[in-house]
Amino acid sequence: MYPEPPLLIRRALDDDTLPTRRGDAESVTVPRGGDMFISVYNLHRSSELWDAPDTFDPTRWDRPTGPAANAANAAASADGASEKREEERWAGYDPELRGSGLYSNEIASDFAFLPFGGGARKCIGDQFAMIEATVVLALVLRRFDFDVAAAELAPQQGLGVAVPDIGMRTGATIHTEFGLWMRPRRRRDIPQQPQQRQHQPPQQQPSQQPSL
Repeated sequence: MYPEPPLLIRRALDDDTLPTRRGDAESVTVPRGGDMFISVYNLHRSSELWDAPDTFDPTRWDRPTGPAANAANAAASADGASEKREEERWAGYDPELRGSGLYSNEIASDFAFLPFGGGARKCIGDQFAMIEATVVLALVLRRFDFDVAAAELAPQQGLGVAVPDIGMRTGATIHTEFGLWMRPRRRRDIPQQPQQRQHQPPQQQPSQQPSL
């Protein structure tokens, strides 16, 4: 639930009116040239949208959430009947809309999950960043195991912080305040890579000269 940029900034090119939730008395008008600050971090941590948003639960991306979960439960009911619900402004999270990407996106979550932003100004390097991180992590974990060592190593560096106190610093991206100290251990059960067969160029057959 940690986004890459904690904050998104957009500027209105023309006067615009934002959609409101059902029951709101007044709409929100954005004048031309007005700046909007979207707190992606708070959006991801909203308990109105996500179940236990502060809990590390990677399996949340495998199940529908919100109105999408209600629709799935209604479709799976024994009699197939579903209650007529008031129109929802948020469609919920539907893992079926995730596609083949390496992470859940704004399409599957109806713009409630924006780790790299969304729309026409979405980060163009999101897929590259995810592929790069996945490859690097796989290569490192193939050769090393890691133990959390913040409580042991950080005091030696004069930081005096433990694992629960690594802190968070926000800027263009989110990162730890004091770093996440780890102790690597070289693995001894590294699987052997299959030997690649060397490509042998095809042998050329000697050409026959026509007899005179």
